[in-house]
Amino acid sequence: MNIGTETESKGKKVKLNLPKPFNGKHEKLKTFLQDSQMYLLINAEMYETDLKKIAFMLSLMEEGDAASWKQQLIEETFDQAILAGTNPNFGTFGNFIGALKDAFEPYDSEGDMLEEMKALRIGDVPIDEHIAKYKMLVTKAKLKEENPVVIDLFRETLSLSLQRRLLTLEKPPKTLKDWYEWASRLDNNYKRMQHILGQTNAGKSRKKDEKKTEGRKWNFSKKDPNAMDMDVMMVEKQERCMKTDYVLNARRRDISEEIVRPKKTRRRHQLPPFHRDK
Repeated sequence: MNIGTETESKGKKVKLNLPKPFNGKHEKLKTFLQDSQMYLLINAEMYETDLKKIAFMLSLMEEGDAASWKQQLIEETFDQAILAGTNPNFGTFGNFIGALKDAFEPYDSEGDMLEEMKALRIGDVPIDEHIAKYKMLVTKAKLKEENPVVIDLFRETLSLSLQRRLLTLEKPPKTLKDWYEWASRLDNNYKRMQHILGQTNAGKSRKKDEKKTEGRKWNFSKKDPNAMDMDVMMVEKQERCMKTDYVLNARRRDISEEIVRPKKTRRRHQLPPFHRDK
């Protein structure tokens, strides 16, 4: 509940915002009840009767299912008053809160919280924030911290590496409070060490990068114009050798082909067959 609107109490002005209107959504009921009851407590002199308290809370139920529930309650109350010939009676403020919870409180909210506890995992959330959320779920589920199931469920919400460090302690934690304390201590120490090592490794990598980026040293010594150009001579020599090798290789191929090629045999001139005279 935010601070802002001015109300008067015992002659003094108190800055207090009105509670946010309730639209009938289950997850917003608890906040609506807490803010409304706190507002009524601070302004107890203005809302001294049950009827005024109920009327104040009904005035904030103007949307969704909450508006339908409000209309039905008012209609039934006035119909009963007309039939009885009496003034409308909305009952006690306690009964009104009970009826509101019966209508909009989540069904089996404790079971829902237990399922959420089972599915909860730390992920990338800071350990202290994770512990605070788990504590809230334990409270909503109306479970006792001494329950071994609650302790085991908290262990399962942690990462495997953190579980291993906790279970390998000289004296592993036993109570849920010990699990909270040691999990926070070990995880924060581990992240602090990672931060320190990260800075050290970053410094080393910067030094390596500086070494790698050192400029190449060039020798700009002046060349004697009268000296022979050895590079040109070497190029010419390589070209001559290449030509010579090409000629020799071609000659070798010709010789090898002559050796391998079969010689053609000359066909002798055959004389016609000799016929003897009979």
